[in-house]
Amino acid sequence: GIFLVETLRRIIDHFIAHAEKKDLQGARFREKLRELALNNIFGIDSDRSAVQVAAFSIYLTLLDYQKPADVSTFRFPNLLETNLLCQDAFCPVGFEGMSFDFIIGNPPWNRGRREYDEAGLEIKPEYQKYIEARARTERIRSIIGNKEIAQAFMVRALDFMGAETKTAFVLTSKVLYNNQSNHFRRYFLENVQLDAVLELSSVRREVFSQSSDPSVAPACVMFYRRNLMVENGNGHLVKHTSVKPSVFFSLFKLLTVEKADIQYIRQALLRQYDYLWKILLYGTYLDFLLVKRLKEKKTIKEEIDERGCVYGLGVTCGKEGNRHYDISEYVGKKIVEAAQLHQYVVRSSNERWELTSAQWGRRKQLFEAPLLLIRKSLDASDFSCRASVCTEDAVYKDAITGVHGDSLEMLRNIVGTLNSRFFTYYALMCFSSLGIEREQGHNMEKFSLPYISGGIYKIVERIEKKCRNFENEPLQNPYHFSAQIK
Repeated sequence: GIFLVETLRRIIDHFIAHAEKKDLQGARFREKLRELALNNIFGIDSDRSAVQVAAFSIYLTLLDYQKPADVSTFRFPNLLETNLLCQDAFCPVGFEGMSFDFIIGNPPWNRGRREYDEAGLEIKPEYQKYIEARARTERIRSIIGNKEIAQAFMVRALDFMGAETKTAFVLTSKVLYNNQSNHFRRYFLENVQLDAVLELSSVRREVFSQSSDPSVAPACVMFYRRNLMVENGNGHLVKHTSVKPSVFFSLFKLLTVEKADIQYIRQALLRQYDYLWKILLYGTYLDFLLVKRLKEKKTIKEEIDERGCVYGLGVTCGKEGNRHYDISEYVGKKIVEAAQLHQYVVRSSNERWELTSAQWGRRKQLFEAPLLLIRKSLDASDFSCRASVCTEDAVYKDAITGVHGDSLEMLRNIVGTLNSRFFTYYALMCFSSLGIEREQGHNMEKFSLPYISGGIYKIVERIEKKCRNFENEPLQNPYHFSAQIK
């Protein structure tokens, strides 16, 4: 009940600051405290213990404003089952039909999991029933993405929002970037007037430094109202603030916002260009204009599709009990581990493939030369990619993506692009997880880069030759080698 408690404190402090002296004494003041709680504070939670703790916290808050002599005679307001409800928020509730001035909260950040009844039969969660019913009523195919409960809460809040209601939610930042939620963001921006976004992804480890979870989830705060200004909707500006790490936090525990961290963007642009959300986190409007031009170019995916290339993840080994695919034909072939794959070169190894079965075997063309091999994870220090051409048959696991194609020139053109600093820039501007949660890029994100032909393959060939020479003569001048690579 921390949101309600702190809200009640503000309400009481405001009353004390503006009330007459006679209203701040004795029974009159105690009765006013009861009224302020009963008339202003409402909450709902499916966990009964959470509701009870919230009520207890509010009672303690009311006692804070009284003299010790008055505490024993204070009559607490009855909040349970009137103001504080123990119900599923997606079922019809006692607040239905009410309109609030403010709605605040911290919806669950996890995806919906399967639920079962007492007989062990799977049942559909209430939030899914609600979203499906709403989609049918509004005659749209889908509203939320990837079973994200937080998105469902944002939609549900619309039922309690009037013309003047202001809503603020603390959310996982994945709501803004997840590739499977682009239709939700469009729906959301069509139904609300987004006033401000406070993005904390870059400082997630500072903000949640006490968290026991090693993979700290990114956070943002969104402030919005109902979209009641249709005629002015295209011109409405959203204030986007992206907080960045600074030395002030480590020294003074202060989060600082610089002028460049605050940008104003038209809501219509966010609705039209979904990738603009990520650009706003680390870039500017000029970056948006550049990326917009880049996205008009032919992509790597379009190139490899036109040439009929086969691409996909490597073998998923899985647990022994889940290995149902026969891959005995791979036994004895060269194996490439992710650690062996570097920019422009695959480090040699004498290891051979031994497993005869796997959870996912993949198409065998993915292991036939010539191959373009790409590591799934990016370098954590500089966000660079690791890609190389492999000119002999090899088997690899799903930490590597492979592209089989007949044109070595095309494969080397792609390698040159993926290993470049241009890739790092594009990835930071557009990839949904990079710089937010995990240092990785999904295959379709990597393949969305522009395909650059020309003479890149010739440069890559020269770099590959230098790499081979360095392997054969490791005592040569490393500075000369690095200079050639640059």
